[in-house]
Parts: sequence; C-alpha cells; structure tokens
Amino acid sequence: MSALDTTAPATLGARARPAFRRVVPLWLQRGYAVLIVDHEGPRMAYAEGTMAGHAVLDGLRGLPSLDETYRDSPAVMYGYSGGAIATVWAAQLQPSYAPEVPLIGAIAGGTPTNVGLLRETMNGTIASGLFGAAVIGLAREHEALAREFGPLGLYLATRIKNLSVIPLALGGLARLPLEALAHDPNVFDSPAARAVIEANTPGATAPTVPFAFYHGARDRWIPEHGVRTLADDWRAQGADVEVRRVVGDHFVGSVSALPFVTRWVAARFTTR
Repeated sequence: MSALDTTAPATLGARARPAFRRVVPLWLQRGYAVLIVDHEGPRMAYAEGTMAGHAVLDGLRGLPSLDETYRDSPAVMYGYSGGAIATVWAAQLQPSYAPEVPLIGAIAGGTPTNVGLLRETMNGTIASGLFGAAVIGLAREHEALAREFGPLGLYLATRIKNLSVIPLALGGLARLPLEALAHDPNVFDSPAARAVIEANTPGATAPTVPFAFYHGARDRWIPEHGVRTLADDWRAQGADVEVRRVVGDHFVGSVSALPFVTRWVAARFTTR
C-alpha cells in the first residue's frame, strides 16, 4: 500500500480545508494511506521551516510503528500554503535528516518561501493577521526574535496560539503593521530578525526526489517569484523541479489545482 503524507496545518488547517476535504477521500479510494501531520509542534511555531520539516519526516518515520506494512511503502508529500512550508522543508531535509524514509516525490501549492517577501506583500494589509501569525510562530521557536517585540506583541502571541485561520484572517481588518508591536520600528532589519529570516528561507540544499510547485496565476500576497527563485536554486543543484501556474488567486488556486495535484501524485506511484 502506498503512503501519502498531507502536511495540513493543525490550528491553521482551515486555510487549506477545501482542498483537503476534496482530495483526501479520492486518495483513500485509491488505496493510499493518508497521514496528516501536526507540523506546527507544541509551541504552534507556524512557518518555522526546520521544525516543520523534522515533524513531517518524524511522522513518516513513526508510521511503521502503527503498521509494519508501511515500513517500505513509498511516500509522496503534499501541502498547501502553511503546509507547503512544511513540505518544502521536509523534502529539502530528507536526504540528510531521514534518508531511510522511502520518499518518491513532493508537491506544494501557494508556497510562502521567504518571510521577507511576505513583509512586502502582507504586512499592514488585509492579510496582516496571517502574516502576524507567521512572524509570531517564528518568534516562538527563536527567542532572540521574541525579545524584539514589546508587551503587546507578547500578549498577542499568547492569545492567538490556539486560534484557527478565520479569526486570524479577520485580525487583518486592523491592517496593523508588525513593527507597531516591536521595540524597534525597523525590527525586520535587526540582526535577530535577519538571522531568523535567513534560517527559514529554503534553498541551501535540494531534494533528491521530484518536486512540483503550483501557484495561483493571480499573484497576490504570496509572491510567485519567490517560488520560481527557489525552483531555480534547487535546479542549479540538480533537482527535478516543476512549476505550474493554476487558475485563481491563493484561495481559488487551492481548489482549481486539484486535477493537476491528483494526476501528479498518481504518476509518482505508477512510474517508480
């Protein structure tokens, strides 16, 4: 039986819920085992790449403990938006962190590749609530970044820990720039913030299995050029990477891409 890993966010899972609600039953009907990983971890460190990648790979490692059938079962990873961050990092880290995992491919949609880019497109906009969730998630895993924020920022970090995507998104109605919660109005240029952003920007190493990105043609909030830059970085290291543009924006694209996603995943299992 083939094993498929869908890296759906836990507390932020509603963002990709329409796509997962439609595609998971299809995969189950095809006889795939579907593993949904809580990649945000105990501190809800949303958007922290290394932690998320390790969580996904550890989940795949643990699958045989439930059923030995899965020990040598090939796995394809899939994630959208926040889940795409986990998928990218799991694919990049797998050769060194979990080479024993029988990974045969990974596909990610609507991928945020660089918090610095999101600062330009989301901070202080209607999407600032979700951007704030990402920055606060990073701060939970990186104490030096947390110290950059004042009492209000730390209070909000505590209050939003268990919120779903809907109230987080509604928080964007305030259009609050994250700098307003920090000690320094240039917080994103501080050494601490730069170090965290650099550490959470993938591309230093590349996956050794085929990887596909898909992205909504209406380029809003999540920049497509970040995805294409990462794809080029990986290709320069010899990786097999495909980038597909699909109909719609970040939200519509999660559904309009489903035919491509299901075909691509099926092809990995039939061509191995």
